[in-house]
Amino acid sequence: MEFVPLVSRIIANKQEHLLEAYRQLPTAEDKKRFIKSVEYVDIELVDSVGGRLIQLFHNLVKNPTTSKSTIASVKACNYLDADILRAERKQELFNRGLQALAQGKVGLLLLCGGKNKRFGG
Repeated sequence: MEFVPLVSRIIANKQEHLLEAYRQLPTAEDKKRFIKSVEYVDIELVDSVGGRLIQLFHNLVKNPTTSKSTIASVKACNYLDADILRAERKQELFNRGLQALAQGKVGLLLLCGGKNKRFGG
């Protein structure tokens, strides 16, 4: 993908903070890797999920009693090592995730990656 269409997608989906992050990268190689990474992100899906999260937050503020019972049902789950899963199982899990998102269900996963500098590593 070329840079101009990518910028258009970023702006259309209100993700301009990505452009600011790009501007702050020190080298051309860093910028090239950044663009390649962002090309793989489904920006439209991120915007859609972000909208749903905002809606859920507003529901929590408006109706804390109902929301607390929903939040109380959330618990940690076991993880699967994607490196040892068969391709069919990965696709099955991916499809289940998309189906859950389509039903308005949301999950949150926080990962520390790269050089772990953002989280003080």
